Amino acid sequence: MATSPLVQVQQSGSISIISLTSRCEMIEDALLEPLGRELLAAVQAAPSPLVVLDLSATRFFGSGFIELLLRVWKTLQLRPDARMAVCGLQEYCREVLQITHLDQLWPMTATAAEGVAAISEPAA
Repeated sequence: MATSPLVQVQQSGSISIISLTSRCEMIEDALLEPLGRELLAAVQAAPSPLVVLDLSATRFFGSGFIELLLRVWKTLQLRPDARMAVCGLQEYCREVLQITHLDQLWPMTATAAEGVAAISEPAA
């Protein structure tokens, strides 16, 4: 029996919206390797280095997932004009990104549409 994917990708113009599926509600160590493979493959396949990462299905992640987010960001930065936003954060996940100051690296928005708007224009 095939397992369902951990990420789904939609396009909004040139921006890829990568959503973690409900299988990623609790991102624990056992999920990090397969999630990392799917997430990095989606980023590498994106038509442009503009990505909104939708974490609305995720209620918990630990430091291993933060490391994965940084790998995703470094992969995106290999391409010119890379921009990323994170949307749909549950309160706990938002607090973790704020404590680690990653909210200063990427815009954090309530919705994917707001994330798309946040990275549509280059920073001034």
